[in-house]
Amino acid sequence: MFARGSRRRRSGRAPPEAEDPDRGQPCNSCREQCPGFLLHGWRKICQHCKCPREEHAVHTVPVDLERIMCRLISDFQRHSISDDDSGCASEEYAWVPPGLKPEQVYQFFSCLPEDKVPYVNSPGEKYRIKQLLHQLPPHDSEAQYCTALEEEEKKELRAFSQKRKRENLGRGTVRIFPVTITGAICEECFVCSTCRELLVDLIYFYHAGKVYCGRHHAERLRPRCQACDEIIFSPECTEAEGRHWHMGHFCCFECEASLGGQRYVMRQSRPHCCACYEARHAEYCDSCGEHIASTASFSTVEGASETASKGTSTEPSPGERIPLPPHLCRSVPAQDTAMETSNSPFPPPPGNSRQSRDKNCIVA
Repeated sequence: MFARGSRRRRSGRAPPEAEDPDRGQPCNSCREQCPGFLLHGWRKICQHCKCPREEHAVHTVPVDLERIMCRLISDFQRHSISDDDSGCASEEYAWVPPGLKPEQVYQFFSCLPEDKVPYVNSPGEKYRIKQLLHQLPPHDSEAQYCTALEEEEKKELRAFSQKRKRENLGRGTVRIFPVTITGAICEECFVCSTCRELLVDLIYFYHAGKVYCGRHHAERLRPRCQACDEIIFSPECTEAEGRHWHMGHFCCFECEASLGGQRYVMRQSRPHCCACYEARHAEYCDSCGEHIASTASFSTVEGASETASKGTSTEPSPGERIPLPPHLCRSVPAQDTAMETSNSPFPPPPGNSRQSRDKNCIVA
């Protein structure tokens, strides 16, 4: 089932621990259960708690991510490559929209939830860093952050990234409402069409009449590997439960044994071999006291689990080796980026003009 290159893909190693600035950072989800962040060898998660990097207490924007952001916006906004020269009127915030006066900065952030305002050393700054890491994954743009790509895959990634940046990438501009430009939206509604989160630093990708964060826009065009979190550029992949994996990455989430042609149990969108699932997550029968095997059917009534018929097994569908369908491999057509009144991705501003006269809006 697995191609010869599968072993090479999984042989990638994480960067040396001393080079990772986030090593040892506590997990915001697991708290004291996680001894500190330690990057997995090829997954983009912590080896200890299995949570992604952005769930840990990352206090600053990684330098490499800042460089990628600058490169992202440099082609279409050459005079605003860095937020340092874009009207940063107050040292109170970790980031402000470019080109605003101090009073306009305060007015803009007053419309956002308090826990999402990026005050320095605040929950809002942590939220911004988390969203930067999640919405703009470095491995969606740069081959150096991917694990063991073949040369042809590196070329495809470069072409994929350049085309998205050229035809779909944009950055919202804050203006006082009303404006005479079409495609305006209030700041609290400027969100990704998939995850509904605020678009971090007003960076968006436009596709088929909607705006997306970088992560979910990329997933509109190509499948993403559920194990390593990278976009799949190889000619074949594994599909199971409506999700996709690189050929060598469809393995048990715990022991990493290959699941090709094997029985497995999907838990929280992560495949487990039957042995690991039964050892870590199996239910116990309230009647006989024995654990319910992953191959047995069972029923749950008001929190009590019972085996329905011992020895009766159900055969889960093993991961299937499939070629990528053409619609997942297609490039974004240039006309998808056309912003016209008839197909503007933004709804009309709420309320009448008198109520909205002094309200900020974002023009994409």
